[in-house]
Amino acid sequence: MRFGSGTGSIPMGIAYSWSSNVRALVPSRHRRLEGLVRLDLTSMTNCYRTRPLTVLTLVVIFMAWVACGKLPEPKPFFHQDLHPFGFLTEAPGHITGNFTDINFLLDDLVLVTVNNRVYGPVEKSLSDQPPSKLLLFDVSRRTLLKATEVAVEKATGSVKATQTGQFVLLNESGLHLCSRELECGSPLDTRGPLFVAPEGTRVVVGGNARTEQKLLDATSLKELERFPWMNPTAVLSGR
Repeated sequence: MRFGSGTGSIPMGIAYSWSSNVRALVPSRHRRLEGLVRLDLTSMTNCYRTRPLTVLTLVVIFMAWVACGKLPEPKPFFHQDLHPFGFLTEAPGHITGNFTDINFLLDDLVLVTVNNRVYGPVEKSLSDQPPSKLLLFDVSRRTLLKATEVAVEKATGSVKATQTGQFVLLNESGLHLCSRELECGSPLDTRGPLFVAPEGTRVVVGGNARTEQKLLDATSLKELERFPWMNPTAVLSGR
């Protein structure tokens, strides 16, 4: 697991902007991340000078990139080996599933869900066993703040950040609203898959096993609307 300060994306599917000036591309709740991923033009070769990042200089940068060959490699500022926490890369003789997720709860708080599954000859398609590890890191201090084990659905996206440090977690008992202290409330009876609106205010869950989809308020899990199975009009609101 690496977090860097240049172009690219964080492994396990978290993409981030490489320009602090392209402000509209960065969600408001992650604006402070811009400082972590700013492209350091002064570290490049002397093919061009550092200037304000305007449309014109974007063209200049592209021309310099062509002339110089490539942009500098990102420099990771935080690195954590997840193998001691149960992250699987192989299980000889078995098929494995890795559904590990990374979520920013706040600008400096990163929640890692180490979520693996080893398949036997006959397995249920939906399962939350074995338990997964929840790891809460403070990346500014480069420390692990808290770790716990909890049942998490064996599917990608079963843990998602919402707002103000909260997150939602899906397992076989239902959907849970959880705090940054890694404490989760009583489950709301539902199935996956789980989706969260970009601003973290709305949640849509359900659909597997021909269940209804539910539109929920992310701060309370109060049901706002429900849709029949396979209804194409269940659309998330970004507000």
